[in-house]
Amino acid sequence: MTPASTGRQWSRTDPDSGRAMTRQTGPLVVVGLLLAAAGIVWIGQGLGLIPGSFMTGDPFWAAAGGVALVVGVAIAATALRRPRH
Repeated sequence: MTPASTGRQWSRTDPDSGRAMTRQTGPLVVVGLLLAAAGIVWIGQGLGLIPGSFMTGDPFWAAAGGVALVVGVAIAATALRRPRH
């Protein structure tokens, strides 16, 4: 029987922090980390460190990558620090 079928909220305890992780925590952390990883790639392409793309050497992509990196880390950090019920 799944927690959804019993009407209970799914949660699991993080072994490192001892805090409960709700069903929404995991996907937000994944989205944040994927956005941060894309930001790192964009920074590398914008600075010309990763060749082979129309983005290579274009400073716009370095700036966009910096924004994506900061927003991605903020999403992941917020998801991990959000109060649990």
